[in-house]
Amino acid sequence: MALQKNKYVLGINGLGILPSACLLRNGEIVAIVEEERFTRQKGSAGIMPGKSIKFCLESANIQLRDIDKIMFAWDCNYYPWGMLLFLAKSVFKNKTNAKFARGLILARREILKYQPRRVRALLAQMFEE
Repeated sequence: MALQKNKYVLGINGLGILPSACLLRNGEIVAIVEEERFTRQKGSAGIMPGKSIKFCLESANIQLRDIDKIMFAWDCNYYPWGMLLFLAKSVFKNKTNAKFARGLILARREILKYQPRRVRALLAQMFEE
């Protein structure tokens, strides 16, 4: 009987609130951790979970090249439309111009942050280190 190779899946939640990483080996959880554990900043919002990923890999005593799949917990193609829907709802709830203008600025920032090209570039940059 041939020895079967372990299959590893790395799950990443980044750039939003509570960035974190999770590592599965053959469908079983090996490690899961939030980035705030390492940064000591509650929530650690808006960053990629580099230290969490490193922790997960070290917990399994593997390297990035051993990972079979990397999953990013975000639907980059849907997000801009979801943000626009959120913005449209905000228009009807907030009648004041100041709140609406601030909502537009925040929505634009969030839409740009999660562009698929930008997310891929950030992941590639993080894994090069």
